[in-house]
Amino acid sequence: DLVALQMTRRQPVFSYDSSKPKAPAQASRQDDVRIKFEFSGERRILMFGRPVQFEDIQQKVKSVFGQQLDLYYINNEMSILLRSQDDLDKAVDLLDRSSNMKSIRILLLTQEHTNA
Repeated sequence: DLVALQMTRRQPVFSYDSSKPKAPAQASRQDDVRIKFEFSGERRILMFGRPVQFEDIQQKVKSVFGQQLDLYYINNEMSILLRSQDDLDKAVDLLDRSSNMKSIRILLLTQEHTNA
């Protein structure tokens, strides 16, 4: 029943033009990368133009959160410390290859916390 209900809701969109709804999503996916930052329970979403530079993210984190923080890429409850441009490029590549991921999730931790 749910499938039939979804099909009836989608039908007017598809009968109008099937390529138009998809185009904006693909265009934004190519141009910008959405990154969700989480620090001490606070969440922020920031957009970065491609190619995303590791140094740009570090500077933005410092200006937004007021301190230099370690960046951990989060995927399926697994966290990986991002240390370099290469690490970040791999995270962006995973985003591009996944059809259901809309953003990169990054957990921010203080450097004192990670050394302890």
